[in-house]
Amino acid sequence: MMEANGAEMSKPQFESVSSFRNHYNAILRRLSEGPVYLIQHSSPAAVLIDPKQWDAILDRLAQLEELEDQAAAYRHQWLSAVGQAEEDVLTSDELAVWVAEDDKIPA
Repeated sequence: MMEANGAEMSKPQFESVSSFRNHYNAILRRLSEGPVYLIQHSSPAAVLIDPKQWDAILDRLAQLEELEDQAAAYRHQWLSAVGQAEEDVLTSDELAVWVAEDDKIPA
């Protein structure tokens, strides 16, 4: 399998919870090879992942959320251009100006 950035994705590993309890040092060392699913009573109980892989997942999630926001803004611009927008949405710059102005008004 390939990740979005073109790197080879590791195959998941499986260990029982009791095996993890008895051999946690060896299992933790294997995290660089890919995620380890801990199995309890034939069902996944947890997933262990290397911190670098976790950080990469969080970075990718942040990128996807930013793209989602951009797509929503473009969709709104398009709907506004064709007269089908239901409500006005502030851009991040407009929102920052609005918040800055609002902070100047005493409550």
